[in-house]
Amino acid sequence: MDMKKIGGGVVALLVLACVALVGIGGGMTYMYQDDFQAVMGTKQSQKTAQLLPEETQLYMAFTPNVQAISGYENLKALYLDNPEIKAILDNAEKEILIEGDSQVNIREDILPWLGTEVVIAMPHFADAVAEETDDAPDVIISMQSRDLSASNTFVENEVNNTKGEPFVSEEYQGVTLNTQPQTNNEYDEMTIATVDDLVIMSSNKDFIKSMIDKAKGSDTKSLVDNPNYAKIVSEMPTNGISIMYIEISGMMDTILAEADMPLPPDIAQNMQAFKAVAMTGLLEADGILFNMIVNFDVDMLSEDMKAAMKQEPSSNNILMHIPADALFSMNSLSLQRVWEQTKISLEANPDFAETMTDFEQELGLNIDEDIFSWMTGEYAFVGVEAEPIDEYSPPVGGYMLIGSTDVGDAQTKVQKIVDVMLEQTGGFIEFEPATVQGIEVNSAVMQSFDPDSAGEPTGAYYGFHNDYFISAYPEDAVKALGNASQNSLADDASFKAIQPRLPSNNSGYIYFNFDKLRPMVEENMSPGENAEYDETVRPFLEPVHIMVVSNSTEGLEDGVAKGSIFFLITE
Repeated sequence: MDMKKIGGGVVALLVLACVALVGIGGGMTYMYQDDFQAVMGTKQSQKTAQLLPEETQLYMAFTPNVQAISGYENLKALYLDNPEIKAILDNAEKEILIEGDSQVNIREDILPWLGTEVVIAMPHFADAVAEETDDAPDVIISMQSRDLSASNTFVENEVNNTKGEPFVSEEYQGVTLNTQPQTNNEYDEMTIATVDDLVIMSSNKDFIKSMIDKAKGSDTKSLVDNPNYAKIVSEMPTNGISIMYIEISGMMDTILAEADMPLPPDIAQNMQAFKAVAMTGLLEADGILFNMIVNFDVDMLSEDMKAAMKQEPSSNNILMHIPADALFSMNSLSLQRVWEQTKISLEANPDFAETMTDFEQELGLNIDEDIFSWMTGEYAFVGVEAEPIDEYSPPVGGYMLIGSTDVGDAQTKVQKIVDVMLEQTGGFIEFEPATVQGIEVNSAVMQSFDPDSAGEPTGAYYGFHNDYFISAYPEDAVKALGNASQNSLADDASFKAIQPRLPSNNSGYIYFNFDKLRPMVEENMSPGENAEYDETVRPFLEPVHIMVVSNSTEGLEDGVAKGSIFFLITE
C-alpha cells in the first residue's frame, strides 16, 4: 500500500512504529498511575482498542517503552549500540521522510512525548484484500501521549507545515478535527486529532468521530468487545511488546463467494470456520519469542477435520538422531496421518481416483497399504553440510528418517517399494550393501555398460537404523546421522535452553541453524550481492543464531490453535 495516500507525515509515523519495536525510544521512563503495567512492560495498553470499531479487521500495536523489559538490554547491546545498524536506521529514516514529503524529525518531534502504545488499524482490511480492490484500505494511526503540551505542538506543526491542501478545522464533541482534503488525487483525505491522550490520524474522518463518541461515553461496542479479539487476547501473554490481529472470517466469506470454481463442501465449510489469527512478540533475555494463535469455530468444522484435530503430542525422541550442527530440520509424528489429511483434500478433485488407480495398476503398489500404512512413528527431514558431488552442486546434503510402530512390516514394505523401483530402472540401478559411520545401508549404484568396469555410486542410500527407515544423499549425510550419537540436537545446550519457551505438548519442531546457514549463503553470493548484503542485512543477522518453530497439540478441541517461534539472539 502506498502510504502517501493518507497524507504527508504518516509514512514517518510508521517508521517510528518499526524502530520503536526494537527500542529506539529507550530512556522514556515515566509512571502514570493508570498506565503502571504498560509502563513496566507487564501488560500491553488497550487504550486505542477500547475506542476502535468492533468490526476492526487489522490491528497492530507496538509498545515503545521496552527499556523496562529484561530482554531490552540484550537487543540494545547487539543492535542499538551497533554503529552499522545505527547508520542503516538513520539512512532509512531520512529516505522515507524525504519520500513522504514530511518535515517530521522522529527523534525530536515524537519520541519525547510518545507514551505506552503505537497502533496501526484498518477496520476494513480483510474486505479490501478479499475484494482485490485497487483502493487502499482506510488507515487509523494512534499514538498515546505522555506529554500533551508536546504532542499538541506536534499536531500544530503537522497542520501548519504538511504539504498539499491546507487543513480545515472543525469541532466535534469538544475535540478539534484537522482535516486535509484530498490533494489532486495524489493523497487521500487525512484527519488528525487528539482524543483524550491519543494522537490519532486517519484517512477516514468518520472513524475518528466514532472513536470520539466512544471516548465520550457512547455505549457502542469496540474492538475489545469483539468475541474473536477477546478470545485471542485472553489466550495471549499479557506482557508482549507487539500484537498483530487479523479478522479473517469476512475475508473467507468473500473469497468463497468470488471463487471461479466452487470448492468442495467440506473444504469450504472448514475455511468458514476460521475466524481470526494473531501474533504477539515478547522480549526475552536471549532473544525474541513470537506466539501465534488461530481462533476457529469447532462446530463449523467438517467431521474429518474434527477427527484430524485430535492430535497426540510427539515424544520428540527422534531429536537424538539429528546432529546439533544440522543446517535445518523438521520433525513431527506420523506421515500416515499427514497423508490421510492430504488425501481428504485431493479426493475433492474428480480426477484423483483415476490417478490413484493408474498409479497402482502401473506400479503394482497401493499408496495407502504399501507406502503410507507403515509410516506411523516419528519422522524427520534433516539438512546437513556435505561435500559437493560436482562443481554445480551446493554443499548441502540431507536425510529422511521415518519411524514405524511395526518395524518388521516397514522393512517388508520398503523392500517391495525398492523392488518396484529397480524394475522400473531396467537394471541400470542396483543397491549394494555398505557401512558408513557404523550404519549399515544400501548404496545405489549405476551399472556400467562395460562388464569390466565397476558401477558408479549415485550418492543415494537407504536402510534401517535404530528402527528408523533411512533415505540419505550423499554419503556425508549418512555420516552426519552417525555423528548425531555423539552430539545430537536433543543434547544441545542452546536447543535445550529454547525448549521451555515453546509448547511442551507439541507435534514437533522446525529448526534453523543460522550459524551454519548464514556463512554458506554468504559464500555463494556474487560480489555485487555481497556488498549490498553487508550494508543492509548482515548486521541484523549476525547476532541471530537459531530459529525454532513449534505448535501446540492442546486447545484444538476448544477452537484455539497455538504456535511459537523463538529467535536466539546473543553475542
